[in-house]
Amino acid sequence: KDLPVDATVDLASLLGPGARSSTPTELMTLLASRAETMQCFARAYAEYGLARAATDDDGCRLNRMFNRIQQGQSLKDVMTSLAMDPEFRLRRR
Repeated sequence: KDLPVDATVDLASLLGPGARSSTPTELMTLLASRAETMQCFARAYAEYGLARAATDDDGCRLNRMFNRIQQGQSLKDVMTSLAMDPEFRLRRR
């Protein structure tokens, strides 16, 4: 006999009061709306694009990318902004 599965997850201890999810879509929406997720994405994408770990010197670059994400700009625009960054185009040896 098949029994229904309750996939509800209470994320209050991680994300604050009332943070609950019962589907993957709800979970992704909840995570995507968080500033921490946007900051993590900006850092990870910058590290991938620059082919190195981010350093304290990357603070302004990461903030610009984070601000674009937070403003709702498309990922294409965020990625283009990194590619147009002088350090991305002119690598040091």
